[in-house]
Amino acid sequence: MDSVKYIGMDVHKEAISIAVLNSSGKLVMECTIETKAITILDFLKGLRGSLHVTFEASTWAAWLYDLIKPHGLSRRARSPNTQGALRYALCSTIPRSTQF
Repeated sequence: MDSVKYIGMDVHKEAISIAVLNSSGKLVMECTIETKAITILDFLKGLRGSLHVTFEASTWAAWLYDLIKPHGLSRRARSPNTQGALRYALCSTIPRSTQF
């Protein structure tokens, strides 16, 4: 049975903070990877199930959208205030004292 995974990405020039939630909304993985096409694709290929990718609508959004589009993943560029995996990814890069 395929499991659903929601992937939130906080994309920056040098690195991407990633949070992966399962279908119940439980955090199952957090990591930071470099902002390189091959690294991003290798990370996504390593995940199993139905993948839904969400990332911040920023200067990197169009590049990232075009990168993952041919791979048949569900993808959305969202405001940083979005709930779920994107919020986890954003929180991992913000000091605890200033989080939501």
